[in-house]
Amino acid sequence: MAPGGAGRRPPQPPAVTGPVASKGLRAAARAIDSIAGVVLGAAVLVAFGDAYRLWTDAFLVWLALALYEALTTGWLGATPGKRLCGLRVAELDRLGAPSAAAAWRRAATSSLLLLLTPLLALAGTLAIAASSADPDRRELAVVGGLVLASSFVPWAIWLASILGDPLGRGVGDRTGTTIVTADRYRGVVAIRDLPGFADAVRPPRLLRLGRVADADVRFRARLRRLDDAPVLGAAIGLLALAASVPLAGDDPRSVRLVVLASSVAWIVLFVVVETRQVAATGRTRGHELAGLVISRRDRLAPPSTGRSFARALVLALMAYVPLLWPLLGASLLMMRLGAAGRGLHDLAGGTVVLADPALSPEAQRQRSMRMRLGRVG
Repeated sequence: MAPGGAGRRPPQPPAVTGPVASKGLRAAARAIDSIAGVVLGAAVLVAFGDAYRLWTDAFLVWLALALYEALTTGWLGATPGKRLCGLRVAELDRLGAPSAAAAWRRAATSSLLLLLTPLLALAGTLAIAASSADPDRRELAVVGGLVLASSFVPWAIWLASILGDPLGRGVGDRTGTTIVTADRYRGVVAIRDLPGFADAVRPPRLLRLGRVADADVRFRARLRRLDDAPVLGAAIGLLALAASVPLAGDDPRSVRLVVLASSVAWIVLFVVVETRQVAATGRTRGHELAGLVISRRDRLAPPSTGRSFARALVLALMAYVPLLWPLLGASLLMMRLGAAGRGLHDLAGGTVVLADPALSPEAQRQRSMRMRLGRVG
């Protein structure tokens, strides 16, 4: 072969195998748009702001940010930051730029989540400052501390929704029925093709018993827990009514006792209902909608009543006791990263959550994607 590599085939650009945009490029695009958003928000506050009307100012800033994203997405097919990074926003089953309605839904939702965190942090800080200036308003310090501590939640929801989904479709994309793609991908992104794209990005985990359920699908299935569960639905109403009944003198101790009793009653009822359903059928209504089953580890069969009880108890404590929420976060990570996708409640019950083996592989994928899209039931 001649020096310098003569005769070699020159490097070819990588083939486009799917529409999913790089998360690194999306982060860079969001950084650019955030700078533009800060400048735009500052301009709105200078022109129309009122130091004594915090929520009015917040609404004006949110409206400006939402219009910035919606108008540029509808006109250019993406925000300026995404265009500079070689990305675009595509509406599912539609060629070209997203419709005005889709662009607005996406922009309004994303802007709200991104603005809520600094807004809540500011509100909490102001409440704490007000309590320091007036010793008679110490309760403001508690409220301000709670608001400040929870201010990260909107950003966490926004970020987790993007990173947790194999297609990178965050809350804004779900409300707008959109997806962020590489600009070079110019085809229509069809809903029927999404399961294949998702498996290409995040290859399925397979066990001897079948395909392991994805953590984000399991989470959404859990949110559908009350579907076809009239006992739990009625319990929520009764417990909320009990907690709202005025007590004599509004004694703080009596209020705490009512809240504690209501919480314990809910956990007990949840464990009983969950245990019966899982032991009898190997699934809840949410699992059924997502095409999932809860199985023993050694064979395809529902767990025993004892194992179902242990699983339900650990799940209820992690989900409904705030002090144990860090364990819930760790359990979600185990479900996302573990080879068998088993959370702490699965370890307690000796279970694994799988795609329903009664369904064909394609039906399994389509059922999971419909759960991700919120198109089940």
